[in-house]
Amino acid sequence: MFSTVGAILLIDAPPLPEAMAGAGCRASSRPHQFVLGSPSACLEILGASLVQRTLQNLQAAGIGHVAVLCRKEAALPIREAIAESAETPPTLLSADTGDDFWLMMERAQQEMRAKHVEWLFVVNLDTYTEFEPEPAIRHSLRHGSGPVQIIDRKGPLGIWLRNLTREAPRPGTVLEWLVLEGYSNRLTTMSDLRRFVMDMFHFRCASRPGGEPRKPGVWIDRGARVHRRARIVAPAYIGKNTTICAETVITRSSSIERDCVVDYGSVVEDSCLLPGTYVGPELDVASSIVDRNRILHLQHNATLEVHDSMLVGAARSRFRPDLGRPGGQPAESQHRKSSR
Repeated sequence: MFSTVGAILLIDAPPLPEAMAGAGCRASSRPHQFVLGSPSACLEILGASLVQRTLQNLQAAGIGHVAVLCRKEAALPIREAIAESAETPPTLLSADTGDDFWLMMERAQQEMRAKHVEWLFVVNLDTYTEFEPEPAIRHSLRHGSGPVQIIDRKGPLGIWLRNLTREAPRPGTVLEWLVLEGYSNRLTTMSDLRRFVMDMFHFRCASRPGGEPRKPGVWIDRGARVHRRARIVAPAYIGKNTTICAETVITRSSSIERDCVVDYGSVVEDSCLLPGTYVGPELDVASSIVDRNRILHLQHNATLEVHDSMLVGAARSRFRPDLGRPGGQPAESQHRKSSR
């Protein structure tokens, strides 16, 4: 490995000033469109968020000095996410405004220099990217240790490398481009999210679903309750503290994230249920992403908002996981009653 390497992760960053980054280097200013009032970097996908997966990747690559920079309103969910992500949690810095954000960025770089970090990666976390640090550092060395921007066939990925022993790039500095050899997903749309799930299920990237495989291709995370008469067809993921009731079917590469409930007799196929979602009894959810009471149909690119919480909505605490379905009776008793 090279001299000490560090990384700064940017979450929900404002546009990056040219004076700090050089020509062609921008933090994305596209809105974080994902759900639950948190930045997309905190949204769990197959049991781990974007920030958690990125921190794990950096740790595996031997990058021990990491700082996370975010806006102040996002600090709490990010703090909770990073607390579970590494043996040594990264430094978390937050800012009130765009100007403060980049002042904090300068502070983070100064702290990296104080830790004798020579090579610094800046990673904008609106894209999930799997990259190795060594090719980028070698590329920089071949070009006089100048700044490097990592791209793929679609363009820049929001990853930059600079040598902290050199002066910061001046406005107009031309960055050297390095084409990524690893996996990337910009997560711009919900279809991208669904593709990320499929890529993990089918081992097209290094990330894997959380939890333990109960049988080949079926991952069950901690605290999940699956009724003995539920059918889970591989590949599938059942998230933390989620309840899958009797006579349900989870099939065609579906993922059920943490704190969800799939009620009696429902079928979830080719779909993702985002954290905290309730699906009522005897429903068929197909080719969709469901976020509590919002359903996005992927094939038709249409969104439906449902106002009947008995159909879909927030799981909350109304459901007791030791029962087959709500109402105070075990699943078998309820089923006999409804089938008469």
